[in-house]
Amino acid sequence: MNYSIIRLDNYLDLAGRTGFYCNVSEYVCSKDPDVEIYLKEKALHHTNHDVSKTFLAVDEHLTIYGYYTLAIKCLAAPEPTPGAEVSRTFYHNLNAHDGVVQAFLIGQLSRADYSPKGLGAELLKEALKDLNTHRADLGCNAVRVDCHENMLGYYRDKGFRLMKKDPTTGLCHMVALLKQCL
Repeated sequence: MNYSIIRLDNYLDLAGRTGFYCNVSEYVCSKDPDVEIYLKEKALHHTNHDVSKTFLAVDEHLTIYGYYTLAIKCLAAPEPTPGAEVSRTFYHNLNAHDGVVQAFLIGQLSRADYSPKGLGAELLKEALKDLNTHRADLGCNAVRVDCHENMLGYYRDKGFRLMKKDPTTGLCHMVALLKQCL
């Protein structure tokens, strides 16, 4: 499949709001309806208010096959909790002397049901490549993903380690050194 990665605000320049809403209405991610809802209901608002930036995988007809969202998020460097796979050494390597670490956040990552298998892994590679460019410019070395428990193995295989499970959302907070994920 030939696709391009385009930022949501640039997509709007090409397709307009009507085109975006028309194309996004066809987007279905049955494995994780939350990411589908995010794209349809929140991504544009977050882009417009500089909360995060969404990047779309599109073909020449501007059909959306997948997306990822990037942001910066402060991480508390907690004492390791039971089941956590992140040690004090990890935080020490990030200069977390004040208990806080700046981290990039891959807030959403999704591929549509109609996209080819493997697109999710390609999108993760693209997101990490984008973040690595910013790491060189800004000096931020940590990257975080929040995922459902069924995705823990997938992200572990990509170099992420469990930091904690959020008792409120049920999401698993995973973190990695960016240079180790590439």
